[in-house]
Amino acid sequence: MSPAIKKALRNSALLAIIICALAIYQGESLLTAVLSLIFSFAIMLPAFWLSFRLTDKSRQKTLNDN
Repeated sequence: MSPAIKKALRNSALLAIIICALAIYQGESLLTAVLSLIFSFAIMLPAFWLSFRLTDKSRQKTLNDN
């Protein structure tokens, strides 16, 4: 597994858990909190993966140019 997908999985899972905990803290039902966890994970994972992939490519290009 590439480092970009590992970082994306870790970061999106961590933020999704924080969002779920905040939803529970605010008094939402468990179902609503779990659904927000799943939705936020599904949205953030590809966003983080694309971001890490693009920045890694640009970083590698910069290192190769020097």
